[in-house]
Amino acid sequence: ATATYVMDRRSRDHFRSTRAHNALTIDDRSQSHPAGPFHWTKAADATAGRIVHNARFDYFEGQTDAYAPLMHQRLVLALDDERWVIGDRVTGSGRHEAALYWHLDPTWSASLNGPDRVQLTHESGSRAELSMTGGRLELSRGDASGLGWMSPSYGRVVPADVLCCRMLRPAPFAMATLIDATRLLPAGHTVVRTLEVLSSDAAGTTFAGAAMR
Repeated sequence: ATATYVMDRRSRDHFRSTRAHNALTIDDRSQSHPAGPFHWTKAADATAGRIVHNARFDYFEGQTDAYAPLMHQRLVLALDDERWVIGDRVTGSGRHEAALYWHLDPTWSASLNGPDRVQLTHESGSRAELSMTGGRLELSRGDASGLGWMSPSYGRVVPADVLCCRMLRPAPFAMATLIDATRLLPAGHTVVRTLEVLSSDAAGTTFAGAAMR
């Protein structure tokens, strides 16, 4: 939800920013840029690509020109209601810093379990695991910079865990997030299987998604 409309411009702009969402930023840029509390000076465009639904999995591709001349493509593979693979692919040229954010509901807490693995625990005792590849993983909660906060209703802000995976490398590059809500795997133990899904990009390449089981 939106914490405020006109009482606090900094807070309003933060909660509208890309880093306040489960999204990727490039060179610390937001996908769209605000102009006052209700308008935009620049609004990113996005398009959907290949979409697949069948009994084995669901798959979606989308892309945005928000970071032009770079192109950001997100690939989502859902094996069922409890296992997902999310791929973020950036094409273009030049060296760039990418930051991929995952914001948790306040009823969930996160703890780092290695350089690229996170244990998620719900207040009810339910557990899940999230793994990220391609960068340096950071965990914040109630950060002074504005990260680690969420607005469950208008005018209310509460602390919440946020994960950020950062990387600095030349384009093209990719980052992957694996979420397994079926059970918590033993530390250091990951079983991987792959599903190949035809991509709709111009080169006709294949996207191989890896999922924990």
